[in-house]
Amino acid sequence: MTLFAAGLIGAFVVYLLLGGFVERTFFGGRSYLFHVVWLLVYGGGVFGMIVLLRRWFVAPFVYEELRRRGHEVCVRCGYPLRGLDDSEEACPECGAARVGMAGGRLDG
Repeated sequence: MTLFAAGLIGAFVVYLLLGGFVERTFFGGRSYLFHVVWLLVYGGGVFGMIVLLRRWFVAPFVYEELRRRGHEVCVRCGYPLRGLDDSEEACPECGAARVGMAGGRLDG
């Protein structure tokens, strides 16, 4: 949330400092078009950051917690491994090795 707030403040400052110049230079004074493009670019950037942060920083902790609680999930992609043969040594979704699994159960 802090990162989102910092991005929002940064975008607002850039908008205030460079908005008029960019509008006149690239949009020929058509402010409605400039505002739509600015909103799409900023919204896409925020959405992309949320997706990346969630994938890189949140998901691995969730998968590890699920494994710690006894659920059989892949450590890389979170695919449920319950019901797979014990002979399968890799996740069928992403191909990651079934680390820490012995006989379909967590070690320890």
